[in-house]
Amino acid sequence: MQRLKCHPARWGHPIPDKLTYVQGALLEPLSVVLRALELFRISLGSPVLIHGAGPIGLITLAAARASGAHPLVITHLEPRRLDFARRFVPGCQTYLTQRNLDAQGNANGIRAVFGVGVRDQKTGSSKNETAAPSTVLECTGVESSIVTAAYACRRAGTLVIVGVGKSVMNNFPFMHLSLAEVIVTSFPIAPSRSQFRTLTPFLVYSCASYYTCQKPTLTGHVFLTRSNSDS
Repeated sequence: MQRLKCHPARWGHPIPDKLTYVQGALLEPLSVVLRALELFRISLGSPVLIHGAGPIGLITLAAARASGAHPLVITHLEPRRLDFARRFVPGCQTYLTQRNLDAQGNANGIRAVFGVGVRDQKTGSSKNETAAPSTVLECTGVESSIVTAAYACRRAGTLVIVGVGKSVMNNFPFMHLSLAEVIVTSFPIAPSRSQFRTLTPFLVYSCASYYTCQKPTLTGHVFLTRSNSDS
C-alpha cells in the first residue's frame, strides 16, 4: 500500500462534485458488476441467484433488482450479511449456506427458496423447473460455492462466474452442466483500460443513483494508509 502514487493522467477519471470520495470508492466493484451485466443481460421478471454477499455480491444484488430481476435470491455463510442484504434490497430473499451440507444439498435448499422441487437424479429436472434461477451470478470465486451454483442453475440457464478463485478446480460438475445444457461463462474481473474508459460515464451515473450506491452500503469508516491493520 502507498500513500501517494504517480498515475498516468490519461487514465484518470475525475468524479463529479455530487459524488463523495466514499461513494467513489465503490466505482471499482461497480465496474465489475456493470461489465457483467453489459455482457450478460438480465431480463425483466427473470429469476436470478447471486452467490456471495460481499461488496461485489451486494452491488450485483442492487443492480439485478434495478434491472427487474424477480425473484431475487442471495446466499452467504454469515447470517449478518444476509440481514444486511435484506435491508439493502427490500424484497430480496436469502439462503444461509449450510456448512454441513454438500453442494447438491445446498443447491436443493436454494432451489426450494425459488419454489422448485428436488431434482430427479435420472432426468436432471425438477417439478416447476422453470421457476429455478435462469441466471446465476457467482461472486465468491470459492470452489464449493461455484459447484453449488452449478447445481442450483435452471436447465438451459446461464452460470456467470464473476468471482476469482483458484486457477484449477477439480470438482467442477462438467457432465451435470453438459446434460442440463447450462451455459458457463466468465470474464476478466477487472475491465480493460479501454473498457473502463467507456464504462466511466455509466459508472458515475450509476453510483449517483439510488439503486446501486445507497447509504446503507457506505459505512463511513475512514482509515489512514498507516492504519491499514486497523481497517
